Amino acid sequence: MPTEIFIGLLVNDIPGEDTETWQGHIDSSLEPLVEALKHDDKWVRAGAAALLGRFHADKSIESLIACLLDCSQDRERLVFSNVISALGGVRHISSINRLASLLQSDSPKVRQGIAEALGKTGNPIAVESLMTALNDADYDVRSKAAGALGKLKDRRAVPSLIRLLLDANAGTHPRMLAASALGDIGDVTAIDALIEALGDLDGNVQGHAIMALRDQFGSIAFETLIETLTGENAIRRRGAVMALGARGNIQAVEPLMAMVNDENDDVAGWSATALGIIGDPRAVEFLINALQGPRPSLRRHIADALGNLQDTRAIEPLAAQFDEYIDRAVARALAQIGGKQAVRPLISALRSDDVKVAGPAYEGLKQIGTEAVDDLMSAFAEAVDDIRASIADLLGEIGDKRAVDLLISALKDSDQDVRSSAAFALGELGDKRAIKPLKELESNPDESLRSVAQDALVKLDAS
Repeated sequence: MPTEIFIGLLVNDIPGEDTETWQGHIDSSLEPLVEALKHDDKWVRAGAAALLGRFHADKSIESLIACLLDCSQDRERLVFSNVISALGGVRHISSINRLASLLQSDSPKVRQGIAEALGKTGNPIAVESLMTALNDADYDVRSKAAGALGKLKDRRAVPSLIRLLLDANAGTHPRMLAASALGDIGDVTAIDALIEALGDLDGNVQGHAIMALRDQFGSIAFETLIETLTGENAIRRRGAVMALGARGNIQAVEPLMAMVNDENDDVAGWSATALGIIGDPRAVEFLINALQGPRPSLRRHIADALGNLQDTRAIEPLAAQFDEYIDRAVARALAQIGGKQAVRPLISALRSDDVKVAGPAYEGLKQIGTEAVDDLMSAFAEAVDDIRASIADLLGEIGDKRAVDLLISALKDSDQDVRSSAAFALGELGDKRAIKPLKELESNPDESLRSVAQDALVKLDAS
């Protein structure tokens, strides 16, 4: 096959070819592509596998299987991956049965690839073979089989997937994928097992059970999750809280407000977080009141939740809570809420030595934009050197020309960083009044300041 035809088929474009000629190239490509699977260059083999999967998967199945056996030994990942994808393109029942027979291969790598390919076929004829593969001695085969069953969405697999999910010795990844597969299948008989997995000691397994219940079952699992909130297992209670924390799940608001008072800090904290995710304004006043409590970790969760709710009623109470325990969460929350009322508290946060406090404050002020300019200019005169530099940078990024005179004056500041930030900001503002004072800096003995000034002048188009 000519190289240009091979590449054209790969990129789905052969310049100047009409539909009939294009189809002719496809029809005549089977034998050359099968031969290309034996090429010395792995890139050619990988391309041939991709094209065979696209155009001739069933007709080339034995050649693809032979290539799979070869590249599984050579560990050629690209070729292996493309062959698996190609085999996933088979549609004939005889082809799928042929693939299923290879789940008995002595090579774990082959069994892994075949399990993945069977999931890609979309045909549930191989479900029973994949269910058997859930018990494979190889960890990755079990994982691939669980993932494939999730794609096929056949309810026959539910009992086997439940057994895998609840088998503490089956390994993290296979159990994670079993939880996800049960969610994808969506059979209500899996809910109790997923609820049980909320208390699993493996956080990854628990996390996938949470996502399955939250994202796939939703309201169907609501009553069972509510019942779980009253159980003795704190880990399971926390998992139920997290599963209820879906955007717009307003029926969970009142039960979750009650859980903010849970004796376990994790359960209480995640209950507050879930209220922030749900986004119902009924939770705002409740969370503001709870913010005054004595538990630092819970207060952090509440501050984050109030930030997610973005209600201006929370600004003043949050600003009053700046202390060593929750100042980072407060800064994040105020930045998320934004608006004129948040400007002064954020300027206070900008003064922090902790970058995880000052950073969100900076971004929040930048996002508020022109509404923050007057307060920033007032704060500039009173601030210490490094904060003045940050304020100058902010004024440049906001881009409000009311700051030009202040920034020109700042070019003569006693602090070098302030002068550099002011020069940068003036370049950003683009006001021609800054050209003369910036040019005066071109003779400054400090090389870095000269460089910043010259860059600013370029932006001002001043030669």
